[in-house]
Amino acid sequence: MMGFVLIFLMIGCGSPSPKVINNMSDASYQLVNQDSAVVTFPGDFKGRPMIVAYIYTTCKTVCPAITANMKNISREISGDQEGRFVLISFDPSRDRPSQLRAYRKKFELDPRNLPCSPAIPRR
Repeated sequence: MMGFVLIFLMIGCGSPSPKVINNMSDASYQLVNQDSAVVTFPGDFKGRPMIVAYIYTTCKTVCPAITANMKNISREISGDQEGRFVLISFDPSRDRPSQLRAYRKKFELDPRNLPCSPAIPRR
């Protein structure tokens, strides 16, 4: 059994890197933020490191934990290392700007630390 595992690992480690099927490095997307402003992702967020998470405001399980993690990270990063924090909704039909503003208030997201959060895909 151990020999099989060793052979499997050796074969796996010797294989070439996977090929990129579709290079999306130049892709951009129009989003609408909680203030109803249109932003272009990722172009409007360039210049500082970006931390991106995907949520929806009616999520009761993992999304609040993701948001809490974003807040914790923003507290740990300071000065020149400060990044941009972006939350993008999976549910644009319900997560309209007013709902996103309510989410931001509910979780006490600081607009200075999370200046572009959250955002939703434009219809």
